[in-house]
Amino acid sequence: MSPIAPPNVAMRYKECIYSTLVSESISGPISSPVDAGGRYVEKLVPMSLATLTAIDRNDWDGYKVTL
Repeated sequence: MSPIAPPNVAMRYKECIYSTLVSESISGPISSPVDAGGRYVEKLVPMSLATLTAIDRNDWDGYKVTL
């Protein structure tokens, strides 16, 4: 993983914030489209996130924050 990537992140999805997450892996496909100068014009960046601890069914309601 790149040293410039933040170790802890939060994610907002469907009006809920999921925090604290850690990045497990970040990849960058080399087949994305480029312009005449070789710079990416569009790039999908797959990212795997995980929690620091396991979340059980009883923990889930307290884990997500609805906006």
